[in-house]
Amino acid sequence: MNKRFTLLLLFCLSISALAKDPYLNLSAQQFWHPESGPFLEVYYHAEGRSLVFAPRNGGFECALEITTMFLDGDDVVAFDKVALTTGVITDTTGSIPLVGLSRISVPEGTWKVQIIYEDLYGSMEPIEVEDSVTIAAPTQKTCSRFMFTELDAPSEDWIRYGVPAFPRSLGRRAYYPTQDSILQFYTEFYQPDSVERHIATFGIYNATNGEMVDGMYGFIRLDAVPFQPITKRIDLRQLPTGNYIFKFQIQDARSTVVSRDSIFFGRNNQKMAAPLISVLQNSAPAHFLDKFKGVEQWRFLADCLFPIEDDLQRLQAASLIEEGDTTKLKRFVSGFWNQHAPNNTEEAFVNYMTRVELMNDAYGGGTFRGYQTDMGRVRLQYGDPSNIEERAFDNNTYPYEIWQYNRLTAPNRAPQTNKVFIFVNRQIAGRDYRLIHSSAVGEPYDPQWKAQIARGGTVTNPDASSSQYNEDPFGSRLNNNTIINGGTSNSVERR
Repeated sequence: MNKRFTLLLLFCLSISALAKDPYLNLSAQQFWHPESGPFLEVYYHAEGRSLVFAPRNGGFECALEITTMFLDGDDVVAFDKVALTTGVITDTTGSIPLVGLSRISVPEGTWKVQIIYEDLYGSMEPIEVEDSVTIAAPTQKTCSRFMFTELDAPSEDWIRYGVPAFPRSLGRRAYYPTQDSILQFYTEFYQPDSVERHIATFGIYNATNGEMVDGMYGFIRLDAVPFQPITKRIDLRQLPTGNYIFKFQIQDARSTVVSRDSIFFGRNNQKMAAPLISVLQNSAPAHFLDKFKGVEQWRFLADCLFPIEDDLQRLQAASLIEEGDTTKLKRFVSGFWNQHAPNNTEEAFVNYMTRVELMNDAYGGGTFRGYQTDMGRVRLQYGDPSNIEERAFDNNTYPYEIWQYNRLTAPNRAPQTNKVFIFVNRQIAGRDYRLIHSSAVGEPYDPQWKAQIARGGTVTNPDASSSQYNEDPFGSRLNNNTIINGGTSNSVERR
């Protein structure tokens, strides 16, 4: 059996490797129910063309078998086995996605996770990967991971309480082309201690200037029950082409924010704006890219450019990645590098891809490749920070990090000085640190960032900034950080 000792290799597509291993991507989502307790949903996404097709009944079929086990030493505490298959098909030339999920009841605790996957018609040995996960029931009011979902589910397995809960994107950068005019989201709200009525509010904000988009907001009244699924559909027909941040939060009757989340997405609306600027025309081929083969590698080469693209290039790349036309992707990537570094194109490409692999090694695993995480994206876009303060074990706080840049330079942003980025990991496993606040222009901005880091912290005035709550018990060092106290709290919270 081909053994690998980290999930990192599973999720990080190597641009130099041939497609000899089955392509598999997974993501995990923890849920809770007051009667059954905590459980995991593990989502599997494989690419059929990375598997071996066998002749079957006048056509062809491929199949990938996946076994997921949770172990306490050598003892199995929970497991599931699924088989992803195309069934018999006649056309094996295009993109052939295979999706499936495991819904696994796992006891509370920290367990080793072992995943074994095998191409059932291939000759390679099964591949084994290992990681660890901590399962815990909520102890305070909170939400499950917020996610965008498709309007329809591929099967009844993906229906949760009558709602299609099939994730729209396994990555963070969901994309809505012109024809997809409805955004749907799903989360669950938990009240394990005392139940009361709450209100959920949401809004769409321009990612460039941070302003709420007129008419793109709303609210949902929540009942006084320990468990409640939350879903909503939003009409995007009047949302112009651009990059946006969807913000969601839940408040109690005293206007105290008890849970919040945000997610980035792109929109291409040809009915509301002129066509995107094209880099496809008159772009000379970059012959050093000829060694890359297959649509998945070209999707990867286009996708990893996100940190250094401008906003219109990001939208165009998202459109081409979804379309999956290899010729257009080649022209886009070649055109980008010819424009980005006309005098040393190949050297710039090699240097950047080396950085991408470093980010994959540092932050990859779990749901995302390293360059797709917030930390990986920031370092690729702006370079390495001048100072980093890590707080993984503060009392009463989630793990968080503060990055400070003396000078901020990026190919797609104006130069800035003395800017701060604040990341927090509110999840149960891995290094899923999300960027919740930055003083840099063009980045997520939230003057109440301390409330997002605090475990069970409250904000009595939701319009106030974090610096006005320095006496609140947010954590042992949350109000006494080296980087922040090197200047002033206001310098962290302003742009």
